Amino acid sequence: PASDEDKQRAAADFLAAQEALKRGDLARAERLARQAAEYDPDAEDHAALIAWIRASSPRPNALGESIAALTNLLRRHPRCELALLYRSKLFRRAGKVDPALSDLEQLLAINPDHREAQGEARLLRAKQRSR
Repeated sequence: PASDEDKQRAAADFLAAQEALKRGDLARAERLARQAAEYDPDAEDHAALIAWIRASSPRPNALGESIAALTNLLRRHPRCELALLYRSKLFRRAGKVDPALSDLEQLLAINPDHREAQGEARLLRAKQRSR
């Protein structure tokens, strides 16, 4: 188990990783997310963020590998909101609207007030209706 100090370091690295990701600095974002996961290996959000970052890699199967990593994470932590959100977005990117919407509905069952999931679900439902 991580000490309180390690958990604080992990939280700081996690936030810094999210900021680096917003700036488009994928290498720094992944390094910081990996550090966060090392400091607090029990925090599933860190693993979810790593998978999300890796999906943006130019490697040929990056998208599929990230979906698989998030699926494995969700088997162990089925209520991980970040993993559900990220996997939904990756499914959508892969053109798989139904599983994307299913993940969002699961997330909204856990947290009905999740604004990003609400917006994403609205978009996907509209996409489903227009098929």
